[in-house]
Amino acid sequence: MTKIGPDQVIFRLDALLDQEKAVILAGELERLEGIAMEKLDLIENSTATLSDSPRLAELRRKAARNDVLLQQVADGIRDVARRMGAMADVRSGLKTYDHTGKKMQNISVTARSVEKRS
Repeated sequence: MTKIGPDQVIFRLDALLDQEKAVILAGELERLEGIAMEKLDLIENSTATLSDSPRLAELRRKAARNDVLLQQVADGIRDVARRMGAMADVRSGLKTYDHTGKKMQNISVTARSVEKRS
């Protein structure tokens, strides 16, 4: 990539941040790495510092918005992993405890089919 001026960098970063938001909201997380690489390449090949631009505040706002969205995605993935772990525990058997909270025994649960009610 050839060196580009600050106005082009601002314009392209703005577009990439909007694209990143759309990708996050669409759940196309596999595309995020490519966008991150484009942003990095763009900044590295800039001919001027971005701190001179009056549009920097808007770029920061968009970047912060995307960070919040990414954190929400990460939280959702962790929740799904916890839920799947809990479901695996249920499939492995029923755990019982005494009145002090000490684990007593596992009761094996074997289900051959699931009944679906309408």
